[in-house]
Amino acid sequence: MEKIVIAERYAEALSHVVEQKQWDKVLNELETFETLFLEIDDLREYFVSPIVPEDEKAKVLDKILKKVRFIPEVDSFFHILLQKDRLVILPEIIKTFREIIQDAQNMETAIIRCAVEMTEEEIVNIVKKLSEMTDRTLRAEISHEPELLCGLVAQVGHVIYDMSLKSKLKKIERTLHKNL
Repeated sequence: MEKIVIAERYAEALSHVVEQKQWDKVLNELETFETLFLEIDDLREYFVSPIVPEDEKAKVLDKILKKVRFIPEVDSFFHILLQKDRLVILPEIIKTFREIIQDAQNMETAIIRCAVEMTEEEIVNIVKKLSEMTDRTLRAEISHEPELLCGLVAQVGHVIYDMSLKSKLKKIERTLHKNL
């Protein structure tokens, strides 16, 4: 829980330092660095190692930032994370920063799990319907989960819309057990 609270503070601070019109660019830059940080084991281990002196880590960070050419506020933000030993919570910071952006844009993520692969048109129609139901602009994250058997499960915020055959069968099973 503490990790989430700390991540929220850093994400909130970043949202105040950077102009709102740059938020999408900043998010993209954070995600780019996160990809490097999470996919290159040696890099991650180097930055989280208590043995490596902070000034050496800062030099390596400078080299990386010079190559990727982020905006100065993002460069400074990564240096602060390094100084405060907070690079390990970067995924949580990014998640919170994304939520800040979505809230400001009245946007939310719809997590849609479907039993079969859907066409782009089907996805657009489902997102449109969910958007009408929630009165929010939605961005979809789609995953294919055959164990649902048929249908889909959509989550928008804390609300879950379960239209899967699997849940219907479980409901029938519970009803049968209750009546026996």
